[in-house]
Amino acid sequence: MAKKVIYLLGLILILGLPLFLVFSQEEGPQACCRLIRDFTNVNTACRKGAIVGNPDEGPCSLGAPAKVDEWGLCCTLNAIAKVTNYIFYFFMLLAVAFGIYAAFLFLTAGGDEDKIKKARATLLYIVIAIVVAVLARFLPTFVSGILR
Repeated sequence: MAKKVIYLLGLILILGLPLFLVFSQEEGPQACCRLIRDFTNVNTACRKGAIVGNPDEGPCSLGAPAKVDEWGLCCTLNAIAKVTNYIFYFFMLLAVAFGIYAAFLFLTAGGDEDKIKKARATLLYIVIAIVVAVLARFLPTFVSGILR
């Protein structure tokens, strides 16, 4: 069972990551982006909701961008934040689904040691999913701290 779950998660990540990258982009390549998080440690203009870019480098269909020298770094961190948000929500949803399954196993165990052992192993999968989700949530902050 554990190997099947690990293979399934690996397959979802390998096939799903390119989709996350595609869906995290806004209307094709542009010389700007709208930030979903604060990246003020990179530049004070890189605040949540701000449109940053360089109007001299190309079109921006999002509006008039604030001219920021490090706009490429801010937009790259923004793309990482979008992808990690998808990963966070996916693993939290997975943790809830495994929680319901573990509760079902505990309730239907009726003293059967094998079912109780399986339910406890499922609880371990929940903890792993939550740890991965939290790590994904903090990845953009970690990367922005390294890049600055």
